[in-house]
Amino acid sequence: ECFDVGVGEWEIAENGKKFRNEWCNEEYDQQRLVTFKFNRTTHLYIGPPVAIVKQRHFIRVEDNDRCVLAISAEFEGIPYADTFAVEMRWVAARTGRNDVTVKVGLFVKEKTDL
Repeated sequence: ECFDVGVGEWEIAENGKKFRNEWCNEEYDQQRLVTFKFNRTTHLYIGPPVAIVKQRHFIRVEDNDRCVLAISAEFEGIPYADTFAVEMRWVAARTGRNDVTVKVGLFVKEKTDL
């Protein structure tokens, strides 16, 4: 039920300058910005009724056998959202001729620079 969805074009790293994800400190070949809004349904007595999500996507493919996608997400319009961000990481890896393993991780990062 998201609306006002904006999916930016993938930016491709040039001349050996990779994109660095600050959270994991890893380098990626491509990045893009995705934004959207959604109607909040809980705790509406605090904050606006609509929340804004901003996600920075990072991706790299390693030797056609492994794909790493990292997503850094920040929010506006959610109570206390200025105190945290969410980091997600998806790793898909070939395991044998016909199989793939997918690992998914999520980390809530406290913002200490307030």
